[in-house]
Amino acid sequence: MRSYSPLSLLLLALALSACVASTHAASHSVRGRLFRPPQPQAGSPDTFTAPSWTLARATSPNLRPIVGIVSLANSDSPDETKSSISAAYVKWLEQAGARVAVVPFNAPHDVLDQLFDGINGLLFTGGGLSLDADSLYFKQALYLFNKAKEANDAGDFFPIWGTCQGFQLLNLLAALPEDHASILKCNAYDSTNIVLPLDFSAEAPTSLLYGPAQKVAAFVDGSSSESIYDVLAKRNVTMNLHNCGVSPEDFNNNPVLPSFYYSLSTNVDLRGKPFISTIQGRRYPFIGTQYHSERVQFEWDFPEKLNHEGYSIAVASYISQRFMGFVRKSQHKFPSVEAETAALIYMYTPTYNGDNPHDTYPAQQVYYFDFKY
Repeated sequence: MRSYSPLSLLLLALALSACVASTHAASHSVRGRLFRPPQPQAGSPDTFTAPSWTLARATSPNLRPIVGIVSLANSDSPDETKSSISAAYVKWLEQAGARVAVVPFNAPHDVLDQLFDGINGLLFTGGGLSLDADSLYFKQALYLFNKAKEANDAGDFFPIWGTCQGFQLLNLLAALPEDHASILKCNAYDSTNIVLPLDFSAEAPTSLLYGPAQKVAAFVDGSSSESIYDVLAKRNVTMNLHNCGVSPEDFNNNPVLPSFYYSLSTNVDLRGKPFISTIQGRRYPFIGTQYHSERVQFEWDFPEKLNHEGYSIAVASYISQRFMGFVRKSQHKFPSVEAETAALIYMYTPTYNGDNPHDTYPAQQVYYFDFKY
């Protein structure tokens, strides 16, 4: 019997589904109209800071959400076909109630379009790729970023999350500077393997990401009355693994970034050099953290100074749950069960890498792909 790859199954399922999509056109066409903003109720979470996108809400939450993770190319080569996703990101989303779809970094635009219409949010992971404007990874990310902007502008709610390199990417995608180095400084920070509290900005207490954390207990055993917000502000819980960063000065001097994102927190590296550590979109539901909240629960390499205390785990869980609250607002849906199943990461098996002595801070479980188009 002939065997088919997961990618072939996905493309076949999407093609078959297109045959019946026209019969559902009327129901699909109302998707954008589900997000006409109602008036926020006093005391509701929508009273937190975000002048536009917090008002957009579906008539009912999506209880079968799927987040697409863009696979990380193995190299910056324009001919690269191999990529990966650290399993920690998958687990981080799954523990908050999501399923995960693989978004191949090198997929043609028609495949990206089909995947975008089926997923309810997008995650750009950490990594060490070039974010030059002419790199394939950046071009593909820009295509998806612009699709998300267009969708939200049309009332079709769609959130994006960026972690570490993904955070840096979100800054570049919004500003599109002629010189990326005017925003992103690489090999400029001594902030690898340091765990820090956040230095919150004035906007943080009323932000959509961190504001509700003031009412969420960080100690489930009741041994302390500290909230998630308190822990983030006072304890070493955010893991940093980066030597590139966006400084507050470069952020604020850019003609686009201060009006596109709120800066919710900053930090300083081991030499006292400041960097932005959290951003939240003003008009769009795009959020990025320079720190890694997915590693606290799901990575165990010995060199890494991860804080595995219960309150630190609670913080990481809160962050993923908060993102998932936005993801559930999206009403995107694959055209068939077959297309949905073929897109999910369940079609792949992670590889255990263990404590690789050649990798200082290894991802201990990784999904590997070889997408050829």
